[in-house]
Amino acid sequence: MTDPFAGAEPTLPPYASWGRRFAAVFVDGFLLAIPFVVAIVVAVVSTEGSGGGQEDEISDAAAIGVLIAWALSVVAPLVYYTVLHGRASGQTVGKRLLGIRVVGEDFRPIGYGRAFGRVLISWVLWLLCYVPGILDVLWPLWDDKNQSLHDKVANSLVVRA
Repeated sequence: MTDPFAGAEPTLPPYASWGRRFAAVFVDGFLLAIPFVVAIVVAVVSTEGSGGGQEDEISDAAAIGVLIAWALSVVAPLVYYTVLHGRASGQTVGKRLLGIRVVGEDFRPIGYGRAFGRVLISWVLWLLCYVPGILDVLWPLWDDKNQSLHDKVANSLVVRA
């Protein structure tokens, strides 16, 4: 018996559109903002809850709340994107909802190291006066593989799941 698929080219998933990528980042950003907002609300409520000339305690509570919010805004996205892009599915919550995933150029999972590098490169581009970050976001609009600059550095693709 002969194999009917012998010699047939494997079907590769299509690259994710810019719109799907943008929508997934929007969903993920919303989810990541929740702990940040909660920390700010806790800081404000703890400041309002103290009364009667306890300015030192109020400023300490506010400072702790701001510190926690800042830590969450830095650490949470690094962990979130590294863990979820690095695992076998290559999907964050937003990417799962939009039906896309991150893979390597060989269409296999990128692993945690490359996932960390991918998010770190994205951050560095945004820290360089915003223009490189904006270019990174827009790059898939004219790229043959719909890759961002951080995808090119990490040798990753975003494809339909």
